[in-house]
Amino acid sequence: MNESAKAIKGKPRNEARPKLDWDPKGYAGLYEKGSAASDFFAERVRIILDLIHEDKKGKVLDAGCGPGMMIRHLIDGDRKIVGLDLSPAMIRQCLQTPYLSAGVEFSCGSIESLPFMDGMFDVVLAMGVVEYTEAAEAVRELARVTEKDGIVIMTMLNKTSLYRLWQKAYERLFHSEETPISLYSARSFCRLVESTDLDVLKVVYYDFNLFPPPFDKMMPRRAAKINSKLEPLLRHCQEWFGSGFIVKARKK
Repeated sequence: MNESAKAIKGKPRNEARPKLDWDPKGYAGLYEKGSAASDFFAERVRIILDLIHEDKKGKVLDAGCGPGMMIRHLIDGDRKIVGLDLSPAMIRQCLQTPYLSAGVEFSCGSIESLPFMDGMFDVVLAMGVVEYTEAAEAVRELARVTEKDGIVIMTMLNKTSLYRLWQKAYERLFHSEETPISLYSARSFCRLVESTDLDVLKVVYYDFNLFPPPFDKMMPRRAAKINSKLEPLLRHCQEWFGSGFIVKARKK
């Protein structure tokens, strides 16, 4: 391992939430090219890179970095990157990955109690993680570690989408336990965001899905292909068909 990789010591301080002990390599494999979720991940990466394309310098935090899948798209000579994840196994995987092990710092901790000083980052990303936390606490912490006029970008699952409404009903009908996640409408999540020191600049819906569970899992590639072709039409009613949304906010 390259000695320039720095592991920042730390322990998750919030033990109240359920722990999601995904295998790092298995988790990354879910989003590899050709998998059912690869189009979803690629679309999310494309939108986020577009939202931060003007912020090419400074210090960037990827909160909930997992095995570093987004960090590889952020690596730039003018950016100093820090990755944080609740799972020690994810952090170990990052440190063992050659393209992540040079010049990227990693920390183990919870986004509900970030082990960083106030105003430490120019850009803060939280993708696919806030829904697994107490969202109000997480957003406050993300805002706290962002410097004045800095950018915070978060993803959230869209409570009002037809896909999520059906998913919730399907889980209640056929499973004893529902997935332990939070769901928000864009309006309610933006209100939560603006109750902190953040101003919402933009909301982008994504992952347009016409196929509810279990049909999206039964024919994933065909569903993804059809969704991709119909996406331009679905954007006219994006609040109903975008199963997730991305919020870009600026620190006051």
